[in-house]
Amino acid sequence: MSEAKPPNILITSDPTFEADVYGRSSVVVVDFWASWCAPCRMLMPTLEKIAGENQDWLTLVKVNTDECPMAAGKFGIQGIPAVFAILNDSVVDQFQGALPEKSILEWLVPLKSQWELSQLESDFLANPEAVIERLQTMIESTPKDATLKIRLAEKLLILNRFDEATVLLEQLESRGFLEPEATKLKSQLNLMGRKSTDSVEALMDLVQKNPRDFAAKLKLAEALAGSQQFERACEVCLELVAQDRRVTGEKARELMIDIFRTLPDESEITSKYRRQLALALY
Repeated sequence: MSEAKPPNILITSDPTFEADVYGRSSVVVVDFWASWCAPCRMLMPTLEKIAGENQDWLTLVKVNTDECPMAAGKFGIQGIPAVFAILNDSVVDQFQGALPEKSILEWLVPLKSQWELSQLESDFLANPEAVIERLQTMIESTPKDATLKIRLAEKLLILNRFDEATVLLEQLESRGFLEPEATKLKSQLNLMGRKSTDSVEALMDLVQKNPRDFAAKLKLAEALAGSQQFERACEVCLELVAQDRRVTGEKARELMIDIFRTLPDESEITSKYRRQLALALY
């Protein structure tokens, strides 16, 4: 009598493929194989062994391409064995051929980190401090993992722990570059650091009384940006670029860049005011 497979090892079919692969919180490793393929028969026991040892975060779905032509077609399979990793319903990595166990385990390391991060995202609202501690522990074990540091800086920023977030971003920047996500976080920190001790209303009153007080106008723009009134902040910044280009106008330009980086790429504010800033400068 053959030994029963662990519950995280599935043999799928075309009718059940979608349900077997998608909608799972685990990392799903999809193995496209066929009975006539010698490398496939070499690889499968290794994948099953690894899946059996990692049931808490890994699901193995075995796809016989002869019996599941529709599934193979969806993935554009041209050679087997072909192995895909899926997390949150998206393909995040893949390899082809019969790799040894050591290579597969190395391939899985960043996938497990991504899965852990995904789990932490869902836990953050309920227990933010526990998530912070978990991220710090993960960074201690893999100090060169930039993604972990970015995630931690993001969470620290949400909790208003600005100094700690700044240290992390400075560590990342010391490499000579920043990932787009880290650049966005740095811009958010810059905006928060520009918050004025004066209220928006008090600064607006001051500027109305003396429209040529460019320093006060810059403080107003910073206060507006700090309170996430980004469109009004951009309007004030454009005035400074036109009126006092070389002094407060340059700082206003930098403030607008930070606003653009903070907002989503598809933001109407970014599109509108990036164009207007370009026209004002050139």
